[in-house]
Amino acid sequence: MSEEKYKDRYRIASARAAWHDYLGGAYFVTICTKGREFFLGKIEDEQMHLSEIGKYADEQFRDVSLYYPYAEIPSYVVMPNHIHAIVIINDRHDTCRDAIHRVSETEEKETPTKNRGGITKTDNPMLYKSLGAVIRGLKARVTHYANEKHIDFAWQSRFHDRIIRDQRDMNETSIYVANNVAKWPEDEMNR
Repeated sequence: MSEEKYKDRYRIASARAAWHDYLGGAYFVTICTKGREFFLGKIEDEQMHLSEIGKYADEQFRDVSLYYPYAEIPSYVVMPNHIHAIVIINDRHDTCRDAIHRVSETEEKETPTKNRGGITKTDNPMLYKSLGAVIRGLKARVTHYANEKHIDFAWQSRFHDRIIRDQRDMNETSIYVANNVAKWPEDEMNR
């Protein structure tokens, strides 16, 4: 067994599908809090009561298209220690702004390609209209807010996703998301 290392550390193999570029499609995404702590709120009487950071996360998921015009989240649920979302990426949208430089579209056109993306240049994943860029951005916005407000909060590294392959899969996933709060007593994330 060959073990790949990066900077003398073990690398964790990507959980992403090697045959899919994540630049378009529909996905069922789960993002967990660090240690599965109940940072985002609590469930009482089958009702989710959001904490301050939970309310901010809810707002960011609801308004995702303001920051990522190529992304849509038609269904999501904020749970005490995780968020489930259906994320749709439309890679054919041409008005995405450079998330790193926060420049206008005219300034972006004038920026030489070799200078875009900061230190990683065009290899920077934030330059691409992908699922990873959206989730990284959402997690970063919530973390920044928590740090700014001195709220004890952290995300688990990475996120889990599953490609939604057809309408039946979309319908079943939507039902699962909609019923998540009611099924909290049986949820494996409810410790």
